Amino acid sequence: MKALKTIFIIAIFVITAGVIAYFAGKRFGIFGNVGESVSDKITTGAFTSISVDADVANFSIEEGEEYAVEYTYPSNMIPTVKVNGDTLEINVHPKKGTGFINLNTGETADVKTKLTVIVPEGTTAFDTLNVKADAGNITLDGYTFDALDIDCDAANVNIKKVTSGKTKIDADAGNIQIRDSKLGDSDLQADAGNIDIEDTEAGNITIDTNMGNIDLQKTIFGDGNFTSDMGRISIDGTFDKVKADSDMGAISVDSDTIDDAELDLNVSLGGITVDGKSKGKSYKQNAK
Repeated sequence: MKALKTIFIIAIFVITAGVIAYFAGKRFGIFGNVGESVSDKITTGAFTSISVDADVANFSIEEGEEYAVEYTYPSNMIPTVKVNGDTLEINVHPKKGTGFINLNTGETADVKTKLTVIVPEGTTAFDTLNVKADAGNITLDGYTFDALDIDCDAANVNIKKVTSGKTKIDADAGNIQIRDSKLGDSDLQADAGNIDIEDTEAGNITIDTNMGNIDLQKTIFGDGNFTSDMGRISIDGTFDKVKADSDMGAISVDSDTIDDAELDLNVSLGGITVDGKSKGKSYKQNAK
């Protein structure tokens, strides 16, 4: 049964990788002509929320002199930018029939794209940030959001010194890294990538990876639910409850207040350790 389950999981990932490659090629890689790289700045009005829908977005927020959007893209992917009410809306999609490779010449476009939201110096708090991107990296450093929602097909998400209410991050193929942050209830998912959290406080937290490691160090949270089909789960911090399941990978849980925590840990292929002590393949503990 375990062998069949392993084969099934591997088959799912092969199929998933093929689907991602097909659509990535269709949308970015093998159709149409390439435009020249263009860099520009668009001045906007004030806003308190940000919404990004982009095929490619190496996205960040920076402080400057005014509200604006700076970008570098091929000319066939010039962003459309507008402020709708209190929300800055950015859309980045290639024109129909264009892409990143010219089949006639073999020339490739400059894929080092950039999308930066500029806010006046001292502006650090926002209502919501919603980013949907097929490819590219998302970087946030030192901002506050009432709610944070990031959905990426192939991208790394790097968060540092961020304060957020409800937090949802989904990276189909990419790593999620969170440092020195304070989050509300959080839902983090990565189909093929690692999720790494350190020096961070969160509410209740759910983390799910299909193929990747889950690593929490010096992290404070309430109830935690962790699942990995193929990957290690390592948790070190302060928490009320941990439920962790790994089909192919070890689970380790460490805490200075481990006796006060409720644990429900299960592995199929791998072992379980709690505060450095081996616990076999299934372990449960009630809080004292």
